[in-house]
Amino acid sequence: MEVASYSSPTSSCGGLQPQKTRNTFKIQMEHKHPSDSSTGNNPSLTHIEKYEKYLTESVQALKRKKLDCPKQKQIIFLLDLANLVVKNESSFNNLKSDTVLQELILISNPTLLETAEEVKLLFLAMLNSVLVHPSGVAWMSDKNYWLDVYSIILQHQHAENEEVVKAGLLLVLVFWQHSWIKQ
Repeated sequence: MEVASYSSPTSSCGGLQPQKTRNTFKIQMEHKHPSDSSTGNNPSLTHIEKYEKYLTESVQALKRKKLDCPKQKQIIFLLDLANLVVKNESSFNNLKSDTVLQELILISNPTLLETAEEVKLLFLAMLNSVLVHPSGVAWMSDKNYWLDVYSIILQHQHAENEEVVKAGLLLVLVFWQHSWIKQ
């Protein structure tokens, strides 16, 4: 499915122009345990560890180079990779303790109005993947990322494309459900 993603010409990243990108992700609001291999689509632990290392090195390289504006394709790839890696609780905890996830979120700027919808959807998908384990629910609560999700929902409440709003609302509902169960 071809999707046009747009950024404002006045964005802080030098005005990314509209570009066609391939929609390579699908938000799944099902909460399956990461070890559930019934889909046959789960990478092995060895692959997850390699992906985690690559993600850490890539985010640190972007931070070191002080790229205020990495390319949208880079952000999309890293968010998609993070979405896969954080499903493993051990990898999630490693990325969390090394502040890789916080840096990735800062780099991607998901709450800015001019950020592409594809980036926002991947941000929401990554947070959804974090909620499969208790440490992810606690992290999302401690860092107040649910407020970022709420901000994104408000930005898109009158948009023609309701996909961001639906994904955001489902994420907030799942988060609140897990938060209430925890108490």
